[in-house]
Amino acid sequence: MKIISAATAVCILLSLVACGNKTPDPEQEEPTFEKSATSQTVKIASIPTDETELADMLNAAINYVDQYCYKYKKTVKCDASVDNVGSLSSVSNVSDAFASVFGEKDVSAEYDYNTDSKLFANSFVKGPIEQEYISSITAKQEDNLVVLTAELNPESDPTDESGILSKLGGDYVSAAKVTSSLGEFKSTASSVSVSADGISITARISVDDSSLKSMTVSYTERFNLSGVTLVKIKGGAVSGSAKTVVEYTNFG
Repeated sequence: MKIISAATAVCILLSLVACGNKTPDPEQEEPTFEKSATSQTVKIASIPTDETELADMLNAAINYVDQYCYKYKKTVKCDASVDNVGSLSSVSNVSDAFASVFGEKDVSAEYDYNTDSKLFANSFVKGPIEQEYISSITAKQEDNLVVLTAELNPESDPTDESGILSKLGGDYVSAAKVTSSLGEFKSTASSVSVSADGISITARISVDDSSLKSMTVSYTERFNLSGVTLVKIKGGAVSGSAKTVVEYTNFG
């Protein structure tokens, strides 16, 4: 019996050592990320008037999607107008071509965090919206919603590296994008300048629990091109503008 007990003890010891030396499976060890629960709600008792506090409220509304939401719907409508095409006016459909270059579109899409978390994040407004970008910010109550509107400073030469338009969902058109779009038409421009104004964010926030119900982003971009060659036709200057309105709804 002593021999049997000793043998059993050795087997158990070897089994424990083997378990301790087992190489972990990285796929099994990787934690599953889940967003925070929304069980703790915050009722908005009063609307602040201080601009810093209102900016904090705006950023909290933006962060709500990152912290709690798995889905949202995004609708982008961009209406482009071509003011001047110079000597290219005789070219068929030239205005339509440049409207496309300036970003004209009307699209809608559903975004799902579980399907593509990176696309989900990159297609939404990125916080924080710093005070330096805000020219004015106001809020008012409409029924059970706080409607908060921030007017933002104009921007010259918007790029992906810096600036306010790069934070607003990635739907703007930069000078580099204009150049790239012209290339798709086998066309070029010696110079391209882009500026943006009328930039605003309107967030509609629930009074009952501070959740974001919808958000609207809008801005107007203005384009000035010189030394334009459309396919093989040389022209002069081309100018135009594009009004973009982005609606975020159906958060869940």
